[in-house]
Amino acid sequence: MSGTATFGAELRRARQAAGLSLAELAERVHFSKGYLSKVENGLAAPNRALATLCDDELDTSGRLCALLPDLARLRPRKSDARFFGLPPATGHFAGRGAELTELTTVLLSRGTDQLHAGVCVIDGMAGVGKTALAVRLAHRLETHFEGCLYLDLHGFREDAPPETPAGALDRLLRLLGVGGEHIPISVDDRAARYRDLLRGRRFLIVLDNAHGADPVRPLLPAEPRCQVLITSRNRLTALDDAHHLSLDLLPAGDAATLFRSVAGPARLAAEEAGGGADRRDDPEPEHDGDLVPAQVLEVVVDGRDLEQPLAARLEDRDLQHDRQRLDHEQPAEHDEQQPKDRNGAC
Repeated sequence: MSGTATFGAELRRARQAAGLSLAELAERVHFSKGYLSKVENGLAAPNRALATLCDDELDTSGRLCALLPDLARLRPRKSDARFFGLPPATGHFAGRGAELTELTTVLLSRGTDQLHAGVCVIDGMAGVGKTALAVRLAHRLETHFEGCLYLDLHGFREDAPPETPAGALDRLLRLLGVGGEHIPISVDDRAARYRDLLRGRRFLIVLDNAHGADPVRPLLPAEPRCQVLITSRNRLTALDDAHHLSLDLLPAGDAATLFRSVAGPARLAAEEAGGGADRRDDPEPEHDGDLVPAQVLEVVVDGRDLEQPLAARLEDRDLQHDRQRLDHEQPAEHDEQQPKDRNGAC
């Protein structure tokens, strides 16, 4: 008889001896009836949280917990579960010193006497730099944790639906070393397995692009030593105990620094050599297809264009300038027939 079947048989015997139905035991230990049924029949692996609660409720003097070592092969070894799955931090980053300090203080100052994991939510408009800030912060803090988990929840993609709690938990469990054959079917059971694997451990979990609070709740560990960093375009005020940070546009000085980083020294030197500074002062500059620094700076800090990544915004502005250049090159009689304003619009 396998370890799972042995545990299940003992759980059923103890439950029946206590005169409890599956539904009654489920209500007492806060695990679903379906999960308990699978454990009793050897179809699902138990965890230490379940064994401890059942030992207490059924007064079995620790017998259920004692059966757990037989299931060690079903649990990832602690060394196997060390995982630093952060994406690389962007090389183009400027400012945000106050925000980094604030979030670092919050994430590292929580005591272990808390009843649940600490949660920080970074909110702001699309393209304002939420993911860049979260990933940079996570890289800065990763040495304070046993591991870091990163999950993009795709909450605002137009070409795909948001990640479901069931799908997100499946991915998190696999990152923590659980084989697909041992991942429970129901969301509640996956969440219980996930919380059990993080019990007594210190992990930083980054949940990027969350659409709302409800899909995030099953992904929050119960372990107070864990910390969760969430990004969203929404404020997620329903997460009452979270620390909220609203991210605004970069100040002009930091935006200029970001521009210089994105443009690179070669392009800046070419602009200066070609008289870019003079064109910036010209009320009606002649466009040569490249953006002068002041125009790129406008793209960086203009909130109206922040629905797109920076590279796409620069490309779009280049195309706008190409169209304007073509308009200027049209014959004079065309201009007389269809007068245009200064922006090239009819």
